[in-house]
Amino acid sequence: MSFKSNLHMHSFFSDGKSSAEEYAAEAERQGYVSIGLSEHSFTDFDDSFCMSRENREKYFAAMPSLKEKYAGKLEIYMGTEFDVFSDVKAEELEKYDYVIGACHYVDVGGEKRGVDHLESVAAETIEKYFGGDAYAYCKKYFYSLERLADISEVDIIAHFDLVAKFNEGDKYFSENHPRYVMPALVALERLSAAGKIIEVNTGAISRGYRTVPYPCELFLSSLYEMGGKITFSSDAHKTENMGYGFDGAIKLAKDCGFKSAYMLKGGRFEEVEI
Repeated sequence: MSFKSNLHMHSFFSDGKSSAEEYAAEAERQGYVSIGLSEHSFTDFDDSFCMSRENREKYFAAMPSLKEKYAGKLEIYMGTEFDVFSDVKAEELEKYDYVIGACHYVDVGGEKRGVDHLESVAAETIEKYFGGDAYAYCKKYFYSLERLADISEVDIIAHFDLVAKFNEGDKYFSENHPRYVMPALVALERLSAAGKIIEVNTGAISRGYRTVPYPCELFLSSLYEMGGKITFSSDAHKTENMGYGFDGAIKLAKDCGFKSAYMLKGGRFEEVEI
């Protein structure tokens, strides 16, 4: 594997199944340059997978000593996965080494419905709130996602086309249909123009939902044409998935034209050859 960094991982501090120490030990064993934990920021309407306020304080307290323990061997960064609907304020985001921006919901008029929690929830949302129009549902998602372009603290965009998580084989909509593609490209262009790094995310592959990373080849090729920037992540929730599918993701990125990606080194995002 030619990309030895992963900034999208979750530990016991939110909904992960491994400890921060276990990730660090495995990363050192595999010769990583840098890793980061990206614990989910809390929202005022969903605590099913987010880091609690109590755990956030534990996270802030634990990470400095872990960084010191691995100093000179592995760079460890303290990040967060910030949802566009989170009630975390900008000044709180500044406490992290980096911020991954994401959208896990669609707003259906006062209620936030998860797009990736359960397939049954996504299917019900399309039918009940969008009259069966999956393309309107997807447009709503991409419209919310692109708002991350205006949040300067956000460095990376997570799982760009997450709304397609349960759509393998075009189960609910065609991923080549203009009504799906056009809103996505508008969001992608806006995020890219704002300088956001788009992650090539293999998490849904490791969990058996998809056979290709986020974003799909069409969007990844479009991002290259836009002059966009990428990184690679496995969205790991346990150490076994730390670099899951990276070789395939790197090959896909190269096939789309990319020759480099970004990783955190020395406290800054650095472009490296892939």
